[in-house]
Amino acid sequence: MKTLLSFEKEAYHIVVFDSNTLDYSRIMEEIMRGASKGYRKFTIHVISNTKPPFYLEKLRNLIQNNIAYTLTIRHYGHDNVKDLLRELQNLPHKVLAENKIF
Repeated sequence: MKTLLSFEKEAYHIVVFDSNTLDYSRIMEEIMRGASKGYRKFTIHVISNTKPPFYLEKLRNLIQNNIAYTLTIRHYGHDNVKDLLRELQNLPHKVLAENKIF
């Protein structure tokens, strides 16, 4: 896949499976956890069937209230999950899905 940009290799990655039951405040909690470890750059990978740019509506508050950090938000379909996780395996990351953290 090799789709990460050079500055994203220094970021903390958060993979989010978009669903109606996911609590998006958990993304903010994970950003705070990463910030406490010294990270200032975050890449949020949204796995969703919602078409761009409509998936961003759920992230509006997160984007507006975190200008202190560099946020990169990427959208993927469900067919790209394995490749994405393989690419992130050696980078700091967390996977958030419904009521589980992987």
